Amino acid sequence: MSSQKSLRVLYIHGRQSSKNTPKLVHLSKYFTTHCVEYTAEQAADYESIVRQQARAIKDFQPDVIVGSSYGGSVTTTLVQRGFEALAAARQNPEKARRVLISGEESVIGGDEDIEGWVGPVVLLAPAHLKRIGMEDKGWWPTEAPAKIIHGLQDDIVPIEDSRILAKSLKSFTQKRINLLPMRFVELVEVEDGHRLESLATGNLLIDAVTDVANTWGRAKAFIPMPVNM
Repeated sequence: MSSQKSLRVLYIHGRQSSKNTPKLVHLSKYFTTHCVEYTAEQAADYESIVRQQARAIKDFQPDVIVGSSYGGSVTTTLVQRGFEALAAARQNPEKARRVLISGEESVIGGDEDIEGWVGPVVLLAPAHLKRIGMEDKGWWPTEAPAKIIHGLQDDIVPIEDSRILAKSLKSFTQKRINLLPMRFVELVEVEDGHRLESLATGNLLIDAVTDVANTWGRAKAFIPMPVNM
């Protein structure tokens, strides 16, 4: 696998992890990466971490976001809010909120802080159902390419959570856009535990990032954008 340093990857680590996680070290060999750390104590305030990572999106302007465990939950929140803002901006561009779009130099909206993400993601054992008080909406933006990787031996976040999420995700079909059917979401089940240590070597994680980036590149032209962009 050759290096693709032009591809920018924001990594959102788990609650008990850091920027020194072997998975990020591995990603950094192939892509330009960025990670803003937080402590387990700080993670108790979920919304503050969402805001922290939204600022990281603004500063770094990634092409892909990789979220692990708790960071996967944060990533899903950013994606949901980003596409909700995009949908609202389509209806009323003058009142649009700021959202960074992967591969774009500009953002939707005016002077408010960026509060969401419109683009591809890789979710590693995402704790989207495990977070206290978080309600599963059974919803995912059709336009958001996502690859979920989860270990069959995960004893922290049950793999069934990712199976539930994957079932709720939708794919682009030939009926929606004039392309060959494009699988926007894929769940990859691996022989591993919660830390997904096997991803620190080999091509699976690298290929996942490349795949969602390529899918987004093919599909973005078919996603309606607000008229004032």
